[in-house]
Amino acid sequence: MHSKVKRELNFHFPVPSINFGRKLSTFYRDGNLWTAVQMEKGRKTNVGVYRNGKFIGKIETDGFVHQPSICSASEGYIFISWNEVMGEKWLIKGAIVKEKDGKIEGIENIFENEKLVLPPDITLFQNKLWCVFPAIREGKIKIHLMEREDGGWKIKEIISGNSDAFRVKVNSDGNFLYCVYDQYKNKTYEIICEIFNGKRWKKFKLAPPSGERWFDPKIISSKKGVYIIWVSLKEVEDKKLGIRDHFPFAMAGRIKDNKVEYLYDKTHPEDKRIIIDLREGLLASEIYQGYHGLRRNPYISISDRGELWCFWEVKIEREGTNISGHLFGRKLREDNTWSPYYDLYKGKYSYSVPSFFEENKLPVSFISIFESKENVVGSDWINLKGKKKIYTLNPEKWKRWKAVRESRVKKKERKIYLNGKEYKIFWADTHCHSNNCPDAEGEVDELIHYARDIAGIDVVCIMDNDYYPRKSLTESEWQVQNQLSQHFTQKGKFVVFTGWEFTYHRKDLQPTYNHRCIIYPFSGGKLYRRIDDETNTDEKLMEKLKNKRVICYPHHCTYKIINPRIDKNVEVCSSWRVCIEEIDFTVEQLKKGEVFGFIGSSDTHRSVPGLGGALTGVIAEELTPESLYEAYRKRRLIATQGCRLKIDFRISDLFIGEEGKIKGIPEITGKVIAEKKIDFLEVVRDGEIIFKEKGKTKKMSFKFMDRKAEKGRHFYFLRVKLIGNSSFHLPRGTSELKPHVRESKYPHNLARAIGVYAWTSPIWLTII
Repeated sequence: MHSKVKRELNFHFPVPSINFGRKLSTFYRDGNLWTAVQMEKGRKTNVGVYRNGKFIGKIETDGFVHQPSICSASEGYIFISWNEVMGEKWLIKGAIVKEKDGKIEGIENIFENEKLVLPPDITLFQNKLWCVFPAIREGKIKIHLMEREDGGWKIKEIISGNSDAFRVKVNSDGNFLYCVYDQYKNKTYEIICEIFNGKRWKKFKLAPPSGERWFDPKIISSKKGVYIIWVSLKEVEDKKLGIRDHFPFAMAGRIKDNKVEYLYDKTHPEDKRIIIDLREGLLASEIYQGYHGLRRNPYISISDRGELWCFWEVKIEREGTNISGHLFGRKLREDNTWSPYYDLYKGKYSYSVPSFFEENKLPVSFISIFESKENVVGSDWINLKGKKKIYTLNPEKWKRWKAVRESRVKKKERKIYLNGKEYKIFWADTHCHSNNCPDAEGEVDELIHYARDIAGIDVVCIMDNDYYPRKSLTESEWQVQNQLSQHFTQKGKFVVFTGWEFTYHRKDLQPTYNHRCIIYPFSGGKLYRRIDDETNTDEKLMEKLKNKRVICYPHHCTYKIINPRIDKNVEVCSSWRVCIEEIDFTVEQLKKGEVFGFIGSSDTHRSVPGLGGALTGVIAEELTPESLYEAYRKRRLIATQGCRLKIDFRISDLFIGEEGKIKGIPEITGKVIAEKKIDFLEVVRDGEIIFKEKGKTKKMSFKFMDRKAEKGRHFYFLRVKLIGNSSFHLPRGTSELKPHVRESKYPHNLARAIGVYAWTSPIWLTII
């Protein structure tokens, strides 16, 4: 498990004048590769348009662009569509671009909604443009089909059912319109295919087996047939180390007679359904690292000779880079067998290829951020003829990972009574990254569903970096998160907060870590980024937040408490580091007089919210944003390494997180109920262990008088360890902090899903 990979720890990345989205959309015709990308300068966004890697113009918008799509409009013209948020409105817009000179012919309004509208796709059918996209309607996210006729747009049909639907693609072979999308039903993702002949619809679905989720389909048509590709995630675990993750792969098929004929790869040693094995660099053999491209984004493409190719982006684990990836490909032979994996191109990231190419020359676009001004997109041509470099897959690299038999964690209700009121412990993971972050994977809706239906937690917050590194969290991405948080929150059942990670670093700290998790428990909060002049320091941020209803806590092992009325808690444990155990920084802050509660949150970049090695037990009256917010404010919190246990810790009449005064000798009581045997309990006063009791059962309680406590102010907290491995990166009390230490059992975000430590927030008391 030891890795020799090294990385330069440079946390002050320069901010370019132009920011951009991770996903490119490409279209090829007549020797030209057209690319569209979301771009941002300051708070203003637009659609950047490129031809053969050269910037030719931008489509100015009044709102905030989310994600564009590009296709043919008619001979000599292309059409670009995108979703956009403008004030309280959500829009689908489009623009015709003249291929000869790149001139933009004008912007068209396609659709308007009061709630969320997700990215569109567009195609030509029956000499008309057709646009599909998901949008909230009647409380569900439904797929809308729009038809362009006589220069105007109208809704043709709502084609999805009563389940939420997300990523959608559309294509036509001239005779039929094919629409594919994923929908979430029965606690998993499945693929839906709709076929339209201009009058009637036919529909069928592809449902995954237990333990898998199928989503993000793509579709193309040719003279040889209509082909579909999609991503599957199989839930896996490293049983020895207790780590949860996903086995990602792509499946493909040919649509025929209203069904899909699977295109098998009989040479795959584990599963013939796997056309593209996506594990390289994504499922760790030794170490997991983030990557700025999209590794779960396979493409299918057809050559002018009728050859079907699959292309996908790869970060090779041993190379240890986050911005220099490979483009892999393989083709379907005439006998329906698959070629080897070809390593076709390397050195860039966020690769995108069109659905059609000519003469064995594959055009490819990619992010090239080191160019000047607006030239953040580059392109090249790959010769597919002749000898190609072969990549040989070695499944033995991942033999540590086994399928999870029972993937869903069952909930157990824990009650605590305070001052005659009934409280419950709700489990929260409030620091989870999605693919809006430049080095994380996972769609926002995917993470929310995972937290609720697989991890079985009560509260989640999707939290992406405001800028870190080389990509900002845009206003449109922020608004999408806001809308999805509202959509999935069900009071009393499940709560989704909206938040972001503020990535400011202080030079007076060593290391300079000073990130903050900013959470709005209620909708409508404003995004403040460190790349914006008004909030380019932590002090400026706190000034903006001082009168807002917000949950705020520093993240990582070093930090500066700026305003105790806002910084009311600190993240002491994540999948990266068990900070409170590995170094003394947090305890030293408490000894200096700081007052804050303890939070555990995974900071998962591997799309495993709730099973990423850290949780917070929130002691609240109800599972509502209002009640949870009050609990965070009053520090009624238990931080854990992912274990879920009941802890009732009190000093005289004071409960977890409270402050107060007492006369005489403090009476300390505690009760712990765990799901596995307890190793020991410790009471810590002012950084020193004053009580320890060994345990061999799942339930323990204690009561004693702290007769050695002197008059004055003290802080106490309860430390619990269950039987098992501590999963530390560094031994306790190490004075020299080394960020992201990998010489350990749990390198770089690969934490045990359910660890063994728990810590109550402190109780502060003054003995008079």
